[in-house]
Amino acid sequence: MRATPRPMDRILPLLSALAIGLGGAGVAAALSIPAGPLIGAALATGAAAAAGLRLDLPAWLRNAGFAVIGVTLGAGINPGFLGDLVRWGPSLVLLVVAQVVTVMSGAAILSRRIGLDRETALLSASPGGISTAIALALDGRGDATPVLVLQVMRIFVLVTVTPPLALLISTPVTPQIPAPMPWAMLGVLVAVAYPLGLWGARHGLPAATLLLAMALSGAAHGLDLSHGRPPAAAVFTGFALAGIGLGTRLTGLRPRDLARYGRATFFLLGNAIAVSLAFAMAAAWISGLDAGATWIAFAPGGVEAMTAIGLALGYDPGFIAVHHVTRILFLTLFVPVLMARRR
Repeated sequence: MRATPRPMDRILPLLSALAIGLGGAGVAAALSIPAGPLIGAALATGAAAAAGLRLDLPAWLRNAGFAVIGVTLGAGINPGFLGDLVRWGPSLVLLVVAQVVTVMSGAAILSRRIGLDRETALLSASPGGISTAIALALDGRGDATPVLVLQVMRIFVLVTVTPPLALLISTPVTPQIPAPMPWAMLGVLVAVAYPLGLWGARHGLPAATLLLAMALSGAAHGLDLSHGRPPAAAVFTGFALAGIGLGTRLTGLRPRDLARYGRATFFLLGNAIAVSLAFAMAAAWISGLDAGATWIAFAPGGVEAMTAIGLALGYDPGFIAVHHVTRILFLTLFVPVLMARRR
């Protein structure tokens, strides 16, 4: 007879994740690390999860953090956003080309140097659409274990290396922080954005809660219904929850799997970073865009993490979000079609 799970069996992993993640976020913020709450929480919970500690963050709490980040991003959208889309055209074209190069070259590296089969290599090398890649692998298109490990490690490592690299190639931007948004208005925006995010996720929109919260907040600010940015405590908590959600993805992954695919992660990330950085610099040169912001927009990490990092570094949130959504949508279509043609 199966034992009934005790309440503490569910609560303890959550409390552990929150304690470790918020502690790591606080330390990183105190050290003035770029995007500190996000990176600190991810590193702390990721290390604990990889060491075998049971951690858990419910989807509703993770999405609440994304909703707060989305509202924060929307508060900084430029009123000339629609006109900017035309100016970003060349950059978006180069972004799409970069994804093709990244997938094809990454898959070739994994096949030749690591010995992965062609389908597993393609799914592992896709710099985005992690849920689609894992779903295809579980459906019998390749080996799900290396796909999961390599995809999670890609996002995890990029969260730590993207901010310092952006600061190396660009002058840091000091964000213009307006007066704090009233807590009541933040609560209203999050309460409306949350169900919108659930609806968007059901219809296949990537990072639905964050993006729809950003759109809602941007509209509210544009219509003069809302002013200012969420209070600092709310922003800190939203970033920390996003980092905890990332770190807890390592729960259940065996240390021997992480060690086994460590070499593959090194080759794959080296290739993805080199390709994305080369195309980002080309886009910045052609379009006259800021090099650091363009690198964040091209970096092959998760939509939520990269937009949050861009926000923390003071870059245009609309520019970052549009590029990452374009990347994910393109890969969601491109990789399955590519795999179907290779069968």
